[in-house]
Amino acid sequence: MVQVTTLAGDSWSFPAQEGWTLRDLKDAVKQETGIRMREQRFIDGTRELQEDEPLKDQLHLTLIRRPTEQVLLLQALEDSHHPERVLRRAPEQFLADWEVLLTATAREASCICLAEKSLQGSPDFILAVLKRNG
Repeated sequence: MVQVTTLAGDSWSFPAQEGWTLRDLKDAVKQETGIRMREQRFIDGTRELQEDEPLKDQLHLTLIRRPTEQVLLLQALEDSHHPERVLRRAPEQFLADWEVLLTATAREASCICLAEKSLQGSPDFILAVLKRNG
């Protein structure tokens, strides 16, 4: 069972199927709440989960909604033939956001050089980029 709680105190339980990833949970949350998958961020303790991450049983996660500006940026990155240009115009705070950078680098690997320096040097982030880009 996966327990999802928002910062506002709303709570839902979802029976996690074997092999579920965060993407599956996001879809279930969308069906239950209407919150678009792109708006959803999940925190386990102090760590943000990534989309392709498998879920464990008996998990308690916090759902945080992305700001509209960030959702629009993610969509622009996915739709653009020039994601590096889109990322260069993005507000600076989004250059430290894993999902923004993973979306950009999946479209254009050179976008990694625009990531905040702490991400560029993070082995976890580099591994996530490599994993996402196959």
